[in-house]
Amino acid sequence: IIRTLLQVRECSDYFHVVGVTGFEPAASTSQTQKHRFFASFCVLFRAFSSETRAFLCRKVHNSHVVQTRKWSKMWSKNTRAPHVLVMTATPIPRTLAMTVYGDLDVSVIDELPPGRKPIRTYHFYETKRPNVYSFIHKELAEGRQIYVVYPLVKESEKIDLKNVEEGFESMKNIFKEVKVSMVHGKMKPAEKDSEMQAFVSGETRILVATTVIEVGVNVPNASVMVIENAERFGLSQLHQLRGRVGRGAEQSHCILMTKYEISEDT
Repeated sequence: IIRTLLQVRECSDYFHVVGVTGFEPAASTSQTQKHRFFASFCVLFRAFSSETRAFLCRKVHNSHVVQTRKWSKMWSKNTRAPHVLVMTATPIPRTLAMTVYGDLDVSVIDELPPGRKPIRTYHFYETKRPNVYSFIHKELAEGRQIYVVYPLVKESEKIDLKNVEEGFESMKNIFKEVKVSMVHGKMKPAEKDSEMQAFVSGETRILVATTVIEVGVNVPNASVMVIENAERFGLSQLHQLRGRVGRGAEQSHCILMTKYEISEDT
């Protein structure tokens, strides 16, 4: 079903990287095609219902078992089996499970790169918003840059959450002394890249965005990450978003903003 629906057999080497194995690659497939197929799988997988995800996971798991048996037979023909190195920086359930139950020798890199400081993380309710804005003004005055992340692009009639479009207008009105950029997944690629480059170069000082910035963004001068409606994000996303700051020598901060009405589990 995975081959038929997503045509993922042509990007099996990328699935090997993330641990989804059992597909034979087509020798003629280009690197670009493999990236495209893998990206399609990720997008479609998130859109499936939980039942469909579970079904696909079972299929992938069964295929992984078959592939592992094939590897075992190949390894038995050699005097020495190949080494396997698994690396992860994000606490997603699968990598946590592999660490605990995967029969692997585990090495933990618990040191920051030279010159970096641990990121300070805070949780504030709406009543503390003026204090948060005062702190942002202070950081801006010292020449730093700021991320502000929202869960939605536009206002929703179904759920009461903050959105990036209204947040962008609000930030422009509150922080008039600096230029503010906006980035989200519904923007045209050229427009999004232009806004991102303006932030990377320091032309804009505040970047208002959705989770499109959770990976692949490196701005050492950014010292504050504000996450609105933080209760709506999972542990992995919060971890990734917080990782956008703390990349320079200055002290960095991650501020989680939530409403009072959150469950005890959250």
